[in-house]
Amino acid sequence: MTDFNDIFNQAANATNEDIVSEGGFNPLEEGIYNLTITDVRFDPFKNGQSFAVDYATQNGEQASETFSIETRDKNGAQVKMSRLQNNVNRLTALIVSVQMAGILSADDFRKGDEHVAEVLLALVDLTFWSKVTQRDYEDAKGNKHVNNNFTHSKEEITE
Repeated sequence: MTDFNDIFNQAANATNEDIVSEGGFNPLEEGIYNLTITDVRFDPFKNGQSFAVDYATQNGEQASETFSIETRDKNGAQVKMSRLQNNVNRLTALIVSVQMAGILSADDFRKGDEHVAEVLLALVDLTFWSKVTQRDYEDAKGNKHVNNNFTHSKEEITE
């Protein structure tokens, strides 16, 4: 059975040759973008957890993607393994797309969101390509949302 340490070790062992694509959230329309990382912010929701990576497109549009690699929620309960795996996979996809595999050790992941955000400040001004697709979904409360899915790449995406 996979545990949190397995997830962190797998992410820490990613290489710049890996191909990883995962989903995420941001306000961009469907399309292909050349993105520049403009900032990494800890605690964007003011709840003591998570961090955001801010992007700018080649046209100056702003977007962001939020992550949390905490193993416990703000109430101390263990987070779902699938939620943590999704966040770590998305973060790994971003790191590999800017060719910075190895920037985070498994130990860095275990230190939590604030520490990871500080380490990732080294990614500011790096660029990568991303293809954004969208799908509508409804949350558990019946609210309708749009989910943007990214496919990040170090190489130009043309289709």
